[in-house]
Amino acid sequence: MKVYFPGGDFSEVKGIIFTDDADFKPGYRVGSEDHLNAMFTDVTGHTLITPDEVGAGEDVLLTVTHAVGRLGLPVSGQIDFLLADNGWQEPQIREPTGPGSLTIHNTGRARTGIQTIIPPGNPGFPDYWRIRVEVAGVDMKSGDAITLVFGDRSRGGAGALAPSAPFVYDSTRLRKRTDLLPPLTVVSDRHNLGRWSPVAAARAHTFTINPGETQRFVVLAAGHAILGEPHAINIVATDAYLNPALPKFKGSVRLDFEGSPGTEIIRASFLDTDEGIKTIMWTPEETGTVQVIVDDSTGRHGVSNPIIVLEEPSPETIYFGDLGGVFRAIRRARLGRRQPRVRP
Repeated sequence: MKVYFPGGDFSEVKGIIFTDDADFKPGYRVGSEDHLNAMFTDVTGHTLITPDEVGAGEDVLLTVTHAVGRLGLPVSGQIDFLLADNGWQEPQIREPTGPGSLTIHNTGRARTGIQTIIPPGNPGFPDYWRIRVEVAGVDMKSGDAITLVFGDRSRGGAGALAPSAPFVYDSTRLRKRTDLLPPLTVVSDRHNLGRWSPVAAARAHTFTINPGETQRFVVLAAGHAILGEPHAINIVATDAYLNPALPKFKGSVRLDFEGSPGTEIIRASFLDTDEGIKTIMWTPEETGTVQVIVDDSTGRHGVSNPIIVLEEPSPETIYFGDLGGVFRAIRRARLGRRQPRVRP
């Protein structure tokens, strides 16, 4: 065991580092927990992103800090920050006041700069934008940090648009194309062999895109109903992008039937157990074509597909497009699939 203290006087010692590496020599000052992590548990470094969750379709500002690991980063060394091509704003360095603007700074004596932005379709990471950063001047030491800002607003920028679909990014390695790495994950090719790989996979950050709050109701029903028989009408509270809303809608709505004069208004309440999805059973009392109109006291509303009420079952089937994938969202909620967490 080797005990190292910088001043020669134990009165100056703020802590003791224990290591079985006889060649280990930290700098004069260990400035933070991140520095210690970089020297020990994070051999190649680690990243921290803030915030780590945003709303679908929001204009956001993301700040990611990469602490250089024990191996350091030499002059001319490069790292790439990856951004999945699944709806994120295109990153750019041309217009400081435009959307997706990038800025960078670092600690330590070295200099860093964004060399290029490689578009999706590139070899190695075809599903990602690659923001390439290079070290200049002197080597970066363990504990030095590179901070990249995406959607920078300091010079009048407009932020960066997040994808409109909810998603939980928690993969640490590239296994298949559906397992996307979190935004601004760092990959490196330290030995310049053309083998880029994520750094510090064991401590990679995670990221969540949450649905927004309720903006409207989507109303779905089978296109044919039979006179005098109960007919299911599904009502889904969604955000502006047709994602099932968070927090889950609770409250009262009313249903009216356009094209069916004299039909009573039905009132319904969404409970905690409904999870923002309500099925109403309606028994038609006359033939014809109707549409269900749903609204609440705030003015949020939704209109169903046309429903044709017949006296007898039809040999034909009517299909209506579900462009927003709402039926799939209903099924996922009913089956208990993993959902994005709710922001506090």
